[in-house]
Amino acid sequence: MIAPFSERISFWDTLLNLAPRDKLYGVLDVDRDILPMFGYKVSEIRQVMSCVADDIDHTPPSGFSYRAFDVETDAEIVGNVLYNSYLGGVDYELRKSPTIKAAVDDVIQISKAYTKSMSQVVIDEQSGEIIGVVLAGTSETFTNKMMIEIGEVGVLPQFRGKGLAKCMINRVIAQSYD
Repeated sequence: MIAPFSERISFWDTLLNLAPRDKLYGVLDVDRDILPMFGYKVSEIRQVMSCVADDIDHTPPSGFSYRAFDVETDAEIVGNVLYNSYLGGVDYELRKSPTIKAAVDDVIQISKAYTKSMSQVVIDEQSGEIIGVVLAGTSETFTNKMMIEIGEVGVLPQFRGKGLAKCMINRVIAQSYD
């Protein structure tokens, strides 16, 4: 979520009704006491930073470009990108990545939750292939209309270290002010 981080109980109630999950991974410390209200046990806490969005550079590095994510044509490719981007990472080690089909199903489910999608894919201009994705957006069901959810971010391992994930997140933040 992008600031404001308020109305946490309403936020979780809305999110869990939209996209019920058996497990949640890497929640914020402020949610430690809230999630048990919904029947979840908290075992891992992650830190999240937020910042003012003025003049955020979201220009992709040379050789890469953005385009809007289209769930109808991109879901399978993006599911593959996310599946492969998590292999060997901390999330994979903690929860073991599901099948590619499950990753594609997650992409579709997350996309359906957004009334206004800000989801983007990053294209490697040399190959024309999708190599990164951010699934993000807003929903009419969010109690606070200023909230933007970033549902997933992934970059294929061979394209990491170029600042692509940071650029995608910055692009979402910049779009939120449009």
